[in-house]
This record gives sequence, structure tokens and C-alpha cells, in this order.
Amino acid sequence: MQGGVMQQFSDAKWSYVTGNVTDRGATRLGSLAREPRLGDLVAARVVSLNAHDSLENIKGRHVRLYPGDVLVGAFATCPPGPRPTC
Repeated sequence: MQGGVMQQFSDAKWSYVTGNVTDRGATRLGSLAREPRLGDLVAARVVSLNAHDSLENIKGRHVRLYPGDVLVGAFATCPPGPRPTC
């Protein structure tokens, strides 16, 4: 199973915020042994789609998302308020 997971990870759709990751091949999947920190990468699988059905990729282009896609993003902080902008 590990090989299948890593294959899906290498085919992941990388979001714009991950554009400064210079060596994607050096990234590895790990456990949540600690609380995530600002800038930590996160990989997630799309289960279903509603209002948000695309992702801005590292080149700034919108790419369509489909159930089963794996995407990579980064943890960030959102400003407080009734409608966060992040």
C-alpha cells in the first residue's frame, strides 16, 4: 500500500503557496506527531466538491479538481474576523 500512496503523492496537484518548495522529491508523508506549524505542508485527498472546484497551481493557473485528486498545500494563519480572507 505504501507504494500506491507515494505514487499518488507524486501525482498530486501542488497549490500556489507551495511554489517555493524547490525539491518536491525530498518531501515525505509523515504522521501528525505534533501540532502543525506555519508553513508545514499538508496533503489531502478530495472527497467531494461543492462551491470550490479548482485549485490555483504553482504557475498561478486554475486547475480543475476531481474526487480522488490528491492536493498539496501549506498551513497558514487566518486573520480574525467574521470573514477571513485566506
